[in-house]
Amino acid sequence: MKDGSGQLTAIIQDGKGIVSNGVYVPADSATMTSTAVMAVNPMMLAIGVALADVSVKLDDIKEMQEEILGILEEEKRASLKGNIKFLSDTLGNFKYNVENEKWRSTRQQEVVSIEREAEKDIEYYRVQIAKFDKGIGPFHGDRDVAKISGKVDLLLG
Repeated sequence: MKDGSGQLTAIIQDGKGIVSNGVYVPADSATMTSTAVMAVNPMMLAIGVALADVSVKLDDIKEMQEEILGILEEEKRASLKGNIKFLSDTLGNFKYNVENEKWRSTRQQEVVSIEREAEKDIEYYRVQIAKFDKGIGPFHGDRDVAKISGKVDLLLG
């Protein structure tokens, strides 16, 4: 430029010659600002959002699974308590029904059914308790016994 503030250049196009003039102005560090923008890959952003959504859904599934297991455990405990009440009632009323063959036959069938169910429950609890004992060596300290005892108490209610 004529005032010396920049360098004068010419813009040339093929076949037309000089079409315009341009000026290069030197950058002044005091007046120049720069904002750095991090490059964002849209695919990576979409994958991140999808993973976050999947994580939330997995948490929901885990919570629902724990609720279902809790319901099943409560059902098992209720069944055990019901069987105990039935057996107690049968034992208490036996003295009044010694002569009643129909009552004894019906109760015996139910007692056999409860016995079969109890055998399944005993096996189930035996396996669950064996899982608590895994990883502990042949020698058990007080802490190990207390820890396993607490877990068994939770299991059996």
